[in-house]
Amino acid sequence: MKLGYARVSTRDLNLTPQIEALEEAGCNRIFQDVVCGAKSERPGLDELVTVLTGHPKLSNDLKRPVMEEIGTRATTFTLDSFHKHKKDYIQWLFTQCLQPKTKPESIIKPEAVEYLAEALATPLQINQYLSLVLTEGLHAGIKPVTEERVKSVLAYDLSSTEAQLVHQGYDARILADALDIKSKELRGFIRAELSSTRRDEIMSAIKGLGVVL
Repeated sequence: MKLGYARVSTRDLNLTPQIEALEEAGCNRIFQDVVCGAKSERPGLDELVTVLTGHPKLSNDLKRPVMEEIGTRATTFTLDSFHKHKKDYIQWLFTQCLQPKTKPESIIKPEAVEYLAEALATPLQINQYLSLVLTEGLHAGIKPVTEERVKSVLAYDLSSTEAQLVHQGYDARILADALDIKSKELRGFIRAELSSTRRDEIMSAIKGLGVVL
């Protein structure tokens, strides 16, 4: 989900252009404020509580000067023990999304859920791939979704360095900018083409950003 924030300083100004631009950018939910003065209350911004789980890029972005206003009002946290509770999280998603009388095993087999929990690392990944898996099952007329179908959806190598970076919000260019190195050198790191010393240096810098590889 993309969140947006629109604000004008007086009631004489129109929020519509900002809202339309945010919607065009793909924002699913937009918080709004009409405020006068630096000390005015901003309920829309106060409501914008950003929860970051397994997505350090967003956390780092909130520290930038251009995001200072939102960053200081944002709540961030990580779930360090999440890997122990991935199946529980998937079951919780089912309780939130399924009709009360619908049993999860009627939609996706338990062994398929087991595989999802084992293969994926963050809530963001689980949300994305569970949705893809169920959509694939619907289109293929498979009910309940099998482990084989899940494996086919997750065929892309999720354990590769590049895939792990992408799922944490970074591509080579963005990460190179964050590390202040050239994109070519970062691609060399991803492809394991650098010396072990330089690779260790870059790995240490990446960990400093909160990225888990």
